[in-house]
Amino acid sequence: MVAAYSAASADHSRIAVQVDPDAHRDKGEIQLVFGWLRTLAGNR
Repeated sequence: MVAAYSAASADHSRIAVQVDPDAHRDKGEIQLVFGWLRTLAGNR
């Protein structure tokens, strides 16, 4: 299940996400992906 991005604090130390109402069926995992924009741009 994928949660929709909602908001991040100014220093990005906190991120709020909107969770689906049926999130209780999920495995309880959270995956954060950092640097994905650099990877897409080819600047690994």
